Amino acid sequence: MPTRLAVWVEGDRDRRFIEAVIKPRLELAYAQVLVKEYRQRKTADINRLLRAMAHQGFGRLFIADIDSAPCVTTRKEKVRERYPEIEDQEIVIVSKEIESWYLAGITKDGASALNVSAPLSTDYLTKQDLDRLAPPELDSQLDFLLELLKYFDGTTACKRNKSFAHFHRMLP
Repeated sequence: MPTRLAVWVEGDRDRRFIEAVIKPRLELAYAQVLVKEYRQRKTADINRLLRAMAHQGFGRLFIADIDSAPCVTTRKEKVRERYPEIEDQEIVIVSKEIESWYLAGITKDGASALNVSAPLSTDYLTKQDLDRLAPPELDSQLDFLLELLKYFDGTTACKRNKSFAHFHRMLP
């Protein structure tokens, strides 16, 4: 098993979630954990970095939203078309978008404190759905996400979101 891991995420919301919830657990198993964003970079640059990291002994995880793909297999194929340096087993598909993971983990106390109704399943929740749930007293969507992270519970998230549960089981 590699001693270093690079976790590739689409953008800031993904990075914020991974750094707050997942990275602390990964740091128990890896000497070094990097979280890198790929959305704002050129595809060729990402492929070059993926190749270089593999040669440097990094393990890699590549996290992508399922978006409008009909299934996980199709979405993984699209990711591999664009980033052929990544292997299927290194790709984690979020259903539907990373925002669904934020809400999946909210505790009862958190839902009460934020005056948010947490659905039994967040598998089909989108960014826009989450934005509509934000309490009006919070100044921004970022504030809402940060509040959700304060009340995040992994066990609860596993019950409310299948893709989070799958990812959580993959972790060391």
